[in-house]
Amino acid sequence: MASLGESIPSISQEERQAFERGKVLAAKHFTHAEGVGPTLNAVSCAACHERPVIGGASSLYRNYVLTDHVIIRAYGYGSGISARPAVDHAIASTAQRNAVPLFGMGLLQEISDHEIMQREDPDDLNADGISGRANYEGSKLGRFGLKAQSADIASIVRHSLLNHMGITTQNETDTDDIADPELSDNDLSDLVSFATQLAAPQLDPLSTTSTRGQSQFINFGCNACHTPSLLSPRGPLHLFSDLLLHDMGPDLADGITMQRASGSEFRTQPLWGIAATGPYLHDGRASSIKEAIVMHGGEAEASRTKFQAAGPDDQNALLVFLKSLGGSYAKSQGLLPPNTPMPEAGSLGGPSETLIPYIEKIFLAGRRLFDADIGISQGLGSPRFNADSCRACHFQPAIGGAGPNDVNVIRHGILSDGLFQTPAGGTILHKHTAIHNGAVFADPTINVFEHRQTPSLLGLGLVDKIPDNAILHNEDPTDQNADGISGRAAILQDGRLGRFGWKAQVPSLAEFMRDATSAELGITVMHQAPLTFGREHDDDLVDDPEFSSDADMRNLLVFVAALGPPLPGPRGATEQKGEQIFGTLGCDSCHIPSLDGSGTPVLLYSDLLLHAILPEDALGIEDGPAGIHEFRTPPLWGIAQTAPYLHSGAADTLEEAIEGHAGEGEASRNKFRNLSVEDKNALIAFLKAL
Repeated sequence: MASLGESIPSISQEERQAFERGKVLAAKHFTHAEGVGPTLNAVSCAACHERPVIGGASSLYRNYVLTDHVIIRAYGYGSGISARPAVDHAIASTAQRNAVPLFGMGLLQEISDHEIMQREDPDDLNADGISGRANYEGSKLGRFGLKAQSADIASIVRHSLLNHMGITTQNETDTDDIADPELSDNDLSDLVSFATQLAAPQLDPLSTTSTRGQSQFINFGCNACHTPSLLSPRGPLHLFSDLLLHDMGPDLADGITMQRASGSEFRTQPLWGIAATGPYLHDGRASSIKEAIVMHGGEAEASRTKFQAAGPDDQNALLVFLKSLGGSYAKSQGLLPPNTPMPEAGSLGGPSETLIPYIEKIFLAGRRLFDADIGISQGLGSPRFNADSCRACHFQPAIGGAGPNDVNVIRHGILSDGLFQTPAGGTILHKHTAIHNGAVFADPTINVFEHRQTPSLLGLGLVDKIPDNAILHNEDPTDQNADGISGRAAILQDGRLGRFGWKAQVPSLAEFMRDATSAELGITVMHQAPLTFGREHDDDLVDDPEFSSDADMRNLLVFVAALGPPLPGPRGATEQKGEQIFGTLGCDSCHIPSLDGSGTPVLLYSDLLLHAILPEDALGIEDGPAGIHEFRTPPLWGIAQTAPYLHSGAADTLEEAIEGHAGEGEASRNKFRNLSVEDKNALIAFLKAL
C-alpha cells in the first residue's frame, strides 16, 4: 500500500519506468490527428480517472451512458452529428456509469479464483440474506468493473480506449482516416503497466472513534459483502470487498445485464480509498458516504436498516471508520488539493494584481466554490446538466481556464426553409440527467447540432470593464470601408451590449456567471435586480434558490473578475516578424490587439463584435442577437495553452484554426495559404507568444 497515485513500492526499476511513462500517457489529451474519435466520451484516460489523482475516480459530470452492452458516446465530430442519438424505441433501458478508481487493480488480479469463489453462496444456504455469486468473462472469473464483468486488466484498458476515446489498439479498426492501430503496442503496454502497478491506498491508523466504527461495521453486517481482506500471494489485501455480485434491490437496479450479472446485481465495490473517491454508487447518485449507505437495498437492506436505527454517535463512528480506509488526507470538495496556496499575482490562475488580505480571502473562497462539485441532493440538474462544478469545464491551463473537446457543450435546433427554430427546451442539448437510469436524447425533429468549446475565463474581469463605446467604435455592419469585414455589435433585446459567450449573447460578467450556473449546472440562483440571466425556480425537490447565499454569489464573481489575463511571452525577431505578418494578412481587422479599458489598454486581440465566419452553406445555431453564421471574435491572449480551437473545438492546432476561417475570414485565410513555410512559422510563433 502507498499514497494515492503512487506505484506499488516493491516493483522493479524497469516496471517503475513503465509505470511513469504510462502515467504520462494517461494524462495526455489525444487529438483528432492521433485518432481520437470519430465519436467519444473523453480525450484522455485521466478525464474519467482524475479524482483526487490520476488513476482515481470521477466527478458526476464524467458519467457515461450505456444501453444494454453498448456505450453511448457523447460527442461526434462534424456538422450535424448529435451528442446523443434520436430516441430509439427498441432500446430497453439506459443507465449511467460513474468511473471506478483503478487503485490496487494489479493486486486484485493476483488474488486466486479459489479465494473469491469460496465465499459464493448463490442459494443463500446459510440463510443470512446474502447470496453473493461470481461473474465470468468467458471462462475466466470476473473481478473488475461495476458488475465484475471483466477478468483482465489489459482488455479493460483496450476496451476503454476504444469505447470512450475511439482509439484503436492491436487488431482493432475504426472509421476515421487515421491508420490503425492508433496507439502503438509500446504505449499500450505502458498504459497497462500504469493501471496494473497503481498501489492500493494506505489505510489510516485506527483512532478511538474509528475503532468503535469498525465494531459497528461488523454489527451492522457490512462485512458480509465488504469482506475486510482477501488473501493474495503478498498476504492479506484490505480491500473490503468479496468481489462477488450481490442483488442491490429495485431502487438501484438499472436493467443492464453484463455476462451473468442481472440488472440489479453489482460487484461489491472495494472500500479502500473511499474517503477521496466520491461521488458514490454505480452512477454517482450519492454525494456522500452516508447517502450511499442509506441508498443500499436488496441484500444490503438489513444493514441499511440497522444503520438508520443507530444513534448519531454510532453512525458517525462508522463514517469515521470508513473514511480511515485510505485517502482522507487527499479529500477535497473538487479537484484542488486541500490547502492549495494562493497563486501569485500575474501567474496562471492567479489574480491580475496583488490583492489586499480581505479581497484575497474572498478570492480564495470564490475559488473553492468554483472548484467544488455539486451533488444531486444539492439541486444539481433540473433535471438536466452539463457539469457539476464551474471547474469541470474551466480547468486548463489553470482553474478558470478553458477545457478540452470532451467538455464541449452541444447546441441544437431546427432549420426549416432557411428559418431557425429554437426547441421547446432551449438550444442546449445537455449531456446528463439527474434522473437515474435516464439518458438525454435529441428529439427526432432536431436537424442541426453544433459544438461549443469551453472559452477561457482568464482576464474576463478586464473585458467586463471595457466601455461600450470602445466596442461600438469598431462596428461596421454594412462594411462602409469595403474591406470585407462587417463586424456588428450584439445588441440584446433590452438594449444592452453583449460581449461574453461565443455569440456575445451575455452582457456582463455577473450575468455570465448566473447564466452558466443555471444553464450548465441546472442550479437556480437568487433574485438580484437588475440582473435577469439565470433561472430562479425549477421543478426538482430541492428548495429554490439552490445557490442561495449572497456571499457565495459575491465570492464567485470576485474570483472570476480578479483572474488575471495570460501574460505575453517574450518576442524575439521571429515573433516580431510574425506580428507584422498578422497585420499584413488582415487578422487585426477582427482580432484588434487592444481595446480601451477605461484608460488602460486591454490586450485581448478581439473587437468583441459579431462576424459571419462560417461558409454560406454551413448549418448553425442562432443565439441571442447572433445569426447562424456569426460568432464573436474570440480573444487570442493565452491561445497557446487553450487548444482545441474554433467555436467547435474542431481545430487541434493554430494552423487548423486559421484554415477553418471562412466568410469574413476567408481573405486572410487565403493569404495565409500563400505564405512561405518560414512566414507561417513566424505567424504561429507570434500567436503562441500572446
